[in-house]
Amino acid sequence: KACAFLSELAFRGLERGLILLPPPLFARLLGQHGIPPIERQPFKLILRELGFIRPILDATPGLVESQLSHEFLHLTFQEYFAARYLAQGFLSVGAKYQEAHGFVLHEKFNPRYQVVLWFLAGLLKAHPRALEDYFALIQDEETRDLIGDYQAGLLVRCYEESFCEG
Repeated sequence: KACAFLSELAFRGLERGLILLPPPLFARLLGQHGIPPIERQPFKLILRELGFIRPILDATPGLVESQLSHEFLHLTFQEYFAARYLAQGFLSVGAKYQEAHGFVLHEKFNPRYQVVLWFLAGLLKAHPRALEDYFALIQDEETRDLIGDYQAGLLVRCYEESFCEG
């Protein structure tokens, strides 16, 4: 449960351009992931003990933890977990599948998501059909790079991440 939560939290944060994850986003996702209010504090403690996120301490007196923003300890952690969220989308059907495909089609040339897309290729290497689908999206003719340099670089880097010797 913690990994699925961190994955969606990371993705939703990056999708909104957020590094500091505000309390309303955190609370909404806790509810969507079926964490009842009585279990939220212990669940947050587990998340912190995993070592990927931490609360941002605020100097405001009387602030309780549910009112604190959180952040991933390093942007790379957020990018990795966001890629895990997208990988689950590629392995799903329905809305999650459509969301992952739409994201890749619309953001594949956005430098902000470059590392996420590399991680995604590596995560999909154990799933040949999903990986093939992913590479087809990168090479999609309707959304291609006009010059082709960025697309070629993305393909090479994703291929490096997903290449299996043997």
